[in-house]
Amino acid sequence: MGIISQTLYDWLGRRIGGDGPADAIALQATTAATHMVAFKIAVGYVSAAISKADFRVYRNGKLSIGDEWSYLWTVAPNANETANKLISDAVMDMFASGSAIVVPQGGRLYRAEPAKPSKPVPLGSDVYTNLRVRNANLPGPFGSSDLFVFEMGDPDIHGLVQSMGAQYAQLVAAASDSFVFDAGRRYKMRIETAQGGSEEERRKYEEWAGKNLRAFFDGRNAVLPEFKGRELVEFDKSTAAKRTSADFVALRKDCFEAVATVMKMPVSMLYGNVNNFGQVHQSFLSYAVAPVASMMEHELTAKVFGFDGWRRGDRFSIDLSHVKHVDLLDAAQDAEKLISSSLMSPDQVMTFLGLDPLGEEWSKRHYMTRNYSPAGEGFAEGGEN
Repeated sequence: MGIISQTLYDWLGRRIGGDGPADAIALQATTAATHMVAFKIAVGYVSAAISKADFRVYRNGKLSIGDEWSYLWTVAPNANETANKLISDAVMDMFASGSAIVVPQGGRLYRAEPAKPSKPVPLGSDVYTNLRVRNANLPGPFGSSDLFVFEMGDPDIHGLVQSMGAQYAQLVAAASDSFVFDAGRRYKMRIETAQGGSEEERRKYEEWAGKNLRAFFDGRNAVLPEFKGRELVEFDKSTAAKRTSADFVALRKDCFEAVATVMKMPVSMLYGNVNNFGQVHQSFLSYAVAPVASMMEHELTAKVFGFDGWRRGDRFSIDLSHVKHVDLLDAAQDAEKLISSSLMSPDQVMTFLGLDPLGEEWSKRHYMTRNYSPAGEGFAEGGEN
């Protein structure tokens, strides 16, 4: 029987198949890659959105311009990292480990590796010891009130994805085996008379057949001598069900859909094929990003300001309105409505669009319809709406 050597590559370009331990490990890595790639893409979207958000601090109910806490969470938390890096790592920790720990130290912020409290205190402040920050060990002890501990209220998302990965690994392996089997070419040696001779002659014939047939099947240009009464015939596969790479694409698509469902985000975002971008992006912000941002707001407000500060209007706010890229030409009509309805001043609209405010007295004022007069004048003069 002839055997054709086949090499199969997965959608990431990694080789599948083989008999050795290295090939088995490569196959396991391949089957595990699909769901983990989907998971990291999804988490990357969430972290990118929060990184682009504006971390605002309010004191006594008013926005604190140039607040140090805003700088730490928007620009640079410490001398070695940007805020984008810190937030990205923290969000990944939240989804991968269930919680993220940020250590405020010396007026700076440092991400610690995820850890469970060494001494849980159900009716008090949990105690953490031996926290790892990069290559340094912080022995502590640290009370949970001295740390920012961002915990996901959802189930163990990473655990769900991992459990799904085990199932998809079996499916991908089965599809791989079937694909290789169907792609192979198989032959039978038709011999008119029964093979006779001694055991030694049979052994020599098998050696000859194995050597010559292997060279014939593996070579691009090869010659196989054909003896009278012997004929090499290929099996007819025209009626057999053939599996194609579409099986792998379908499995990958199904895996991405499952991860998107767990992450509460639109499936089309993971595909990178978004037609109705506005609605998809709004759904993504509402159900995948906003809950994470809200949890972070509550943790920061509680740990930085406490109850007394919160009561007098001190709080954190993560503004997601700037996450979506705004095109000036597309937003021109809406910008006019914001100004004419007195909802925002010209300077506020320019800031929202990413432009530098004018800073003029008139640009700071609020206007309304009826020839864009200053808000309130029309009613004071008895004018019409």
